[in-house]
Amino acid sequence: MPPTELSRRALIRWGLIGAGVVALPSVASACSSSSKSAASSTTAPSSTVAGGSDELLAAAKREGSLNLIAISDSEESAYGPLLDSFKASSGLKVNLAEPLAGSGMEVDTVRKQKGESTQPDVIDVGMSYAIDAANDGLLVRSLPDGWTDVPSAAKDPDGLWVSSYYGVVGIVSNPALLDGKKPPATPADLKALPKGALGLPGDPRTTDAAGPLASAVAFAAVWTVALALGGSFDDIGPGIDFFADLADKGIFDPGKLGITEVMSSGDVAVTMLNNFDFARTVAQMAKKGAEAAPEMRIIPADSFYPSFYAQCAVKGSPHPSAAQLWLGFLLSDAGARAFLQGGAIPTRFPALYAAGTLGASDLGRVGDLGLTAERLAKQTVPIPAQVDAAQKLVNERWGPDVKGE
Repeated sequence: MPPTELSRRALIRWGLIGAGVVALPSVASACSSSSKSAASSTTAPSSTVAGGSDELLAAAKREGSLNLIAISDSEESAYGPLLDSFKASSGLKVNLAEPLAGSGMEVDTVRKQKGESTQPDVIDVGMSYAIDAANDGLLVRSLPDGWTDVPSAAKDPDGLWVSSYYGVVGIVSNPALLDGKKPPATPADLKALPKGALGLPGDPRTTDAAGPLASAVAFAAVWTVALALGGSFDDIGPGIDFFADLADKGIFDPGKLGITEVMSSGDVAVTMLNNFDFARTVAQMAKKGAEAAPEMRIIPADSFYPSFYAQCAVKGSPHPSAAQLWLGFLLSDAGARAFLQGGAIPTRFPALYAAGTLGASDLGRVGDLGLTAERLAKQTVPIPAQVDAAQKLVNERWGPDVKGE
């Protein structure tokens, strides 16, 4: 696997200021008045393509295409159902480039292909990369319908980027490598694993020490465990302590990658992945002739860490109207349903649940993992200052405490 796939979801720092925890059901009231007025001035939705006006659709059709990067249309991808629905309703040709590209590569491609017909129209990156791209003047404003339903912690206040979906990290096991033992579902279960059985899908740090293996999923895994062990959005320490203890006992090898290819080879029996990556893991291991299908368990806890990813329209891209149409579709009700069917969780879920638009019947792959509509509707979100502090602590402690560096 190219290292870019592991770095794609690298979450460095959010670079914003705040305090406390944002509750998703009240996100509309958390938006500033200027943001509300800007969003309300957008054109009414089209009956042809969810999330776009008739005028925008007409302009996009004149452009004819949409260029996306780091997106896959495979059946197991979270974007598969979205792409199928968007192409069918818009009639646009969607050009997909570098499906395994990392966030850094996406931004670099935007710079290198500036003014070319192949330049991406939209990028899908870790939030820190979106913030940096916005600061560098690479993005344009987008405030489609549904923008006000997104928590303020998951969007740029000026509309330069927005998160339309997130994932939840769970424990993924290869049953064929567990010697008949029940797949682990809790931190206590992980402590009972044999030596070398556990790996993470990369390095949770965002420093140079992590290199191309920097992984937002690994960072989310540390925080997920912390929350299950009495930590909070203000305290990721229990998660670091937990992995340090497992590394000391030899159960967790921070030098091994807990990715699909490694699990298939038998070097790692257990890892932690985003729920929307799990379907790809199942499909890939089936293709490799795995003895048993991998299993995923969501760790029981009062809360979990929602791992957000940001979507951004690129300034000066070849298809600006198509880009705006696509972003509107991602935040639309139809886009939310498609994300759920693909295994991701739409950021607007609480607002749509409260309005009776989404419910248990829409959960798709998410429901298969035991995530209920009621739980998703009540989920809270760490604000940028909390993520920033947690990431700094991981960056400081992971090397000396976990890796022994």
